Amino acid sequence: MERFEHHVVRLFRVAVAAVIDEQDRVLMLCRYCFVPQQWGWELPGGIVDPGEEAAATAARETEEETGWRPGPVEHVVSYQPMIGMVDSPHEIFVARGAKRSAIPLTRKRRAKSPGSPWTTSRG
Repeated sequence: MERFEHHVVRLFRVAVAAVIDEQDRVLMLCRYCFVPQQWGWELPGGIVDPGEEAAATAARETEEETGWRPGPVEHVVSYQPMIGMVDSPHEIFVARGAKRSAIPLTRKRRAKSPGSPWTTSRG
């Protein structure tokens, strides 16, 4: 058997939140994606800080990135979205409902506003 060199990229563990409101809409961000050079939709989330629980990260990042404080977050799944050569652990959470936060969004965190940040989850 021939030997070959195999590289692995290791990324930080992240937590992502799908926040769903009473109208069955999902809270999303529209941000510029530099790799494909286009605007795209994404769920709020970010790197789990050392000593922080992933659920706390999902809630914190949602509030920081969207200005909405999610209701209690519930763990849905842990997975590796780029399995093979990239180690990128993701923790996915869901929250039902959110309240407008008093935390002002910084320019760095502010996403493009396509109107409402809430979009229909089915359709």
